[in-house]
Amino acid sequence: TVSVLYWRRMSEAGSVGVPTSAAASVSPKRARSESAARVPTCGDSATGEQLVPKDVLCRICCGVLNDAHQAPCCGQLACLDCLDGATAKSETCPFCRAALAPEEGIPDRRADRHAGDLMQSCINFGCSFKGKRADLKTHRPECPHDHKGLLAQLNAKHALLQSSLESAWTAVFTHLLSAAGSEDYTPALAFSKMGMHCHIIGEARRILQGQRLDEPLGTVTDGTAVAGLPRTQLRIEKERRTVRFTIQRLSADAATEKEWQRVVVVLIHPTDLSLSRLRPAAIPPKQNEVTTFANWVSVDDLGGFINEGGRLVIAVGKPSAAKCFEL
Repeated sequence: TVSVLYWRRMSEAGSVGVPTSAAASVSPKRARSESAARVPTCGDSATGEQLVPKDVLCRICCGVLNDAHQAPCCGQLACLDCLDGATAKSETCPFCRAALAPEEGIPDRRADRHAGDLMQSCINFGCSFKGKRADLKTHRPECPHDHKGLLAQLNAKHALLQSSLESAWTAVFTHLLSAAGSEDYTPALAFSKMGMHCHIIGEARRILQGQRLDEPLGTVTDGTAVAGLPRTQLRIEKERRTVRFTIQRLSADAATEKEWQRVVVVLIHPTDLSLSRLRPAAIPPKQNEVTTFANWVSVDDLGGFINEGGRLVIAVGKPSAAKCFEL
């Protein structure tokens, strides 16, 4: 007893040090316990920008616990939905494989409170909001990056697209209005209001049979021509398993034009305008020059753009006209 008291007094005075082996045995354990208490979530980078305590991680989805429950057989933590979903398939514990049925998990209120107090980021892509679980529940219905809200906006824009181009689509593919002599809804005039010229190719299925078809934009007159947009001749031909498109200037201003003119080429779908295909192109300044592109549409896909009457419609317009087809 006397020796123990002597050692304690001497150690407090600083004359007796802690053995090197003892110090070495203490510091590594402390370091391991601190690092084990915090691990990155599955969605974090290797740099560990956001570290989440290990005791609030779901062992199934690797996310922060939501309605934390324990597996009674091994004590592992998981979200209630994750645990019930895993046990519903095989009625075994996903961790130790012991018999476990859905809804047999034990609530862990301490872990759930800890997870609820953790700062989390909004799950919507592009949103920088961070808050506790209760704050996130309030934020999500109003989040401007909500994918459900964006999907509703996309559907609304799709409907607007269909309605805005309905007259042009009707004029081109049903030909009822133009056949009746209605000058307001001819295909050329309908597309010219969108800043485009349209090439209407009859008997387009001959392209699939290997024939080359030319369309010199015969539907466009001086009254339906778009100012600043040159008239073009379009040539379409099959090239192995793809289709080659060739565009050549027909405008009388070709002699004075010195620069290539950027345009957008649109392959109009006969039933759903949102399925139309767009690609940028450039029209050469001289009449004896052409611009050619392939590998845009395959031979098999081209058949889906030919309507029941065997007609194919391709519009050439100013780059600003692309917004009419963008969703």
